[in-house]
Amino acid sequence: MGLRASRLLHFADIGSVGRVGIHIRGRVGSCTTGPARPISPVRISHGWAMHGVERLLPGLITVREARAIGVDRNRIARGGFVRVRRGTYVPAGTPVGDADARMAIAASGLPDAVVLGGWAAARLHERSVPSTSDPLVVFDGTMPGVGAGDQRVLPVLVCAPREARIRPLPGVTLLRSGIESTERVVLEGVPVTSALRTAFDLARTWPLTPGVVALDRLRNLGLIDAEELAALTRRKVGWSGVGHARRALELSDGGAESPRETLLRLLWTDAGLARPLANKVVRDLDGRFVARVDLIDPDAGVVGEYNGGFHASAGRRSRDAARQERLEALDLLMIRACDPDLATPHGRMAWQMRLRDVYARARAHPRRRSWILTDR
Repeated sequence: MGLRASRLLHFADIGSVGRVGIHIRGRVGSCTTGPARPISPVRISHGWAMHGVERLLPGLITVREARAIGVDRNRIARGGFVRVRRGTYVPAGTPVGDADARMAIAASGLPDAVVLGGWAAARLHERSVPSTSDPLVVFDGTMPGVGAGDQRVLPVLVCAPREARIRPLPGVTLLRSGIESTERVVLEGVPVTSALRTAFDLARTWPLTPGVVALDRLRNLGLIDAEELAALTRRKVGWSGVGHARRALELSDGGAESPRETLLRLLWTDAGLARPLANKVVRDLDGRFVARVDLIDPDAGVVGEYNGGFHASAGRRSRDAARQERLEALDLLMIRACDPDLATPHGRMAWQMRLRDVYARARAHPRRRSWILTDR
């Protein structure tokens, strides 16, 4: 029996010992209660969205479901539940600010024609890709690709056709937009926009830099194809933000493996320099592996690396230094970036000045290329 049903059964009282049968997710479960009045087996009706809500936030209940087994809202409150929106309750102490909890609360009770979109859909798509080596979570309910001090919690985007009847909800942004049948999927039991439609909506509604970060992530995971997204923007000509989406797509790169790499690449091109390649392998002329680099301009012979907290240990710094020496032995010039270089406008401007200086050194001392690039 589901956790939510067992919590609801807690409210059954007075009478003799009885067995209660409840239909959940297509199966009938039963349990023995303590002294309680007999309750006839009932079917709790769950919309298709509610199946996933149980997984995202166990214990979430609606007044409509409670009434189906004879529990009113007053008994819900006495049973340790708190109201999070009209007709929806969660167990007291539930971290309702958690991204999954906010998604579950927004999805509870939505009409069939309405789906989650934006970062919430992207979060489930990101999670749908099995990976044992990539623990990165980009879609966490905040705007990616901004300084830590600038991050803010984003409302959950709900996409609904214009004719759908849905009232404004706290913590939810309603996007009135047609959703084709091919643009709706179900992930973890929750109806969401398809990966392609999710990418389109993020690219047209988010600021440019976060939009590029989102596209980079979805492309890198293999969830979307750049040509298919370009085709979608052509089909949606006249839609709000479609030009913005095209620009974000032009700047995106499926080779980027983290938001910081994306930010570094955008800073690079914003400095008026050639667009670097992402995550290429440098080999010597005999084909021997030298290093896999975050960014490289093969024409200028300039390498860019982002060093996060992972690079802070003494052992890692030693290996990074040896790696840089191997690259410099091939006449490649390297520039590094850390969080302070990306976190503030002053830091970003200073890093761009350093990058231009590296290019000036490369132009002043042209070198014969003594290395080759491969994808892996």
